[in-house]
Amino acid sequence: MKRVARNTSILKVSPAFKSSLEAVGNSQQFPPAHILFREGGRNAGVFLVRSGKVLMSVKSMPKLDRVFSAGSLLGLPSTFTGHCYSLTAVTIADAEAVHVTREQFLEL
Repeated sequence: MKRVARNTSILKVSPAFKSSLEAVGNSQQFPPAHILFREGGRNAGVFLVRSGKVLMSVKSMPKLDRVFSAGSLLGLPSTFTGHCYSLTAVTIADAEAVHVTREQFLEL
């Protein structure tokens, strides 16, 4: 399983956008192995990782697995399109994430 480098900006949000997401979203604590969303599942919005680690994976394609940490915004493409999620996001450690529904996100 590959990790996204600490210095990369892939899926990272700016401080201003992070504040906006935190203001409208619902912060939740998740134990390890909690599924935030599942590949093929109906879109429920985005998740901003505040702490911990989340594995993003594609069924039957483990070479594409990636681990994301604090500051990452997950579920963005399907939230824009309204289509089902194309990846599965599962916590691999205790994590805190801000859930922002699709409607709240699109209003931002």
